[in-house]
Amino acid sequence: MGDLITSHLATGIPSIEVYVQAGRPLPIDLDLSTLPDGPTAQEREVGRSKIVAEVTGRDGSVALALIDTPTGYRFTQLSSVEIARRVLTGSYTPGFQSPSSAYGPELALAVADTRIKDL
Repeated sequence: MGDLITSHLATGIPSIEVYVQAGRPLPIDLDLSTLPDGPTAQEREVGRSKIVAEVTGRDGSVALALIDTPTGYRFTQLSSVEIARRVLTGSYTPGFQSPSSAYGPELALAVADTRIKDL
């Protein structure tokens, strides 16, 4: 999970855990070449991705937020185009950046049909 690395680099939070809800596990002996290439364009338009973030401060206070986006595949497409648009207009910092360290939460909100809600 790349989030474990990029989240720490972007936030400075030393202890991050990521949990994912997934379907049934794949068989260990599965031939990956038999799997489909991925969802079709039509399939990528159906559904939503919802992620809850919980942060516990040193004082024990807890903050919760929900980000609700188009499916993960679609969100990746749209956010990549938004990042490219920003780079082409000169909005970038040279060197390694994660999307959140480069552009903050505003990047996610620039993707159509994305909402962030404090819980």
